[in-house]
Amino acid sequence: RITLDGKLLSGSDVHALQARIADGAGGGGAGELVEQTFSGRYVEAVSARIQLERPLKVVVDCANGASGLIVPRLLAAIGADAVPLYADVDGSFPSHLPDPSRLENLEDVRLCVRNFRADLGFAIGGDGDRLVMLGPHGEVYWPDRLLTVLVRDLLDRDPGATVVQDAMCSPRLGRFVESLGGRCVVTDLGPAAVQAALMEKNAALGVTFAGQVFEGGDWSTGGDALFAICRLLEILAADTRDVPDLLAEVPDWFSQPPLFLPTRPSTPEKVLDRLLESADVSGAEVGNDHGFSIDYGNAWTRICRSADGSGLMVRFEGDDEAAVTRLTELVRHLLLLVDERLKLPF
Repeated sequence: RITLDGKLLSGSDVHALQARIADGAGGGGAGELVEQTFSGRYVEAVSARIQLERPLKVVVDCANGASGLIVPRLLAAIGADAVPLYADVDGSFPSHLPDPSRLENLEDVRLCVRNFRADLGFAIGGDGDRLVMLGPHGEVYWPDRLLTVLVRDLLDRDPGATVVQDAMCSPRLGRFVESLGGRCVVTDLGPAAVQAALMEKNAALGVTFAGQVFEGGDWSTGGDALFAICRLLEILAADTRDVPDLLAEVPDWFSQPPLFLPTRPSTPEKVLDRLLESADVSGAEVGNDHGFSIDYGNAWTRICRSADGSGLMVRFEGDDEAAVTRLTELVRHLLLLVDERLKLPF
């Protein structure tokens, strides 16, 4: 991950930089290599800001990623009762892949939350930038739902603040923000788009459905799952009610993680264009911002270009599983009408 002048590089910017390096461009300036250890300073900085008003027991699955070096010390420093899981750093990821957006990678942390009778659980991505939250019964709170905890606290402190979400996050998050008097901005898919909008709109909070949570203000980072976990614990620990009672206030909807749809031999752009031109959907609101979306009120889907441009991402959510199943069948029909060669993941 590379940031230049506060901008997170991605996509074409990274490819352009790679081409310059391969071509030997950039001149022959004399650089300097500096090695520093930041983990101790990071723990001190976070714990100086955040101290829990009561200890909460929390299981954190580090997935053998880099965050395992810091999580046990950090959570102890803020006053949490931490149960680290797979905190040994091992780049072969022997326990499971470090991707918290896939349900199969959450099974161990779900089991441990229940067995240890923990208040909460978290699964972290391999780089420490992404997270998913689990409730005391192992129920999954995807990033857009867990953000509502941070949003409520933010808008209590800063009425009218702006929140940024990427295109895969639920429109219900945006409606929740607006119902509390805030402003919601939707971006293209991925952390680079969210971080750019965060800076442009002077926003206080941002999220991708992949799990990056961005804080504005004087803790502006390129997605920091560890700080987000500490903030969530701080908010929940400040209320004397039991955690299940607090989580009961989180808006509820049936949600599924995004699915990747390869489009070759066609292209993502061609498939989206044909969908927008030909889709006949009665009784629904059809959108073309950030891809193609269908909203029936009780069920919603968005299809948009993947962050790396190699295909499409498709996500469904609704009031319940039955509503999502009906919409899934409709979208399957529409996509195969557009291109019968598509290999659909649903």
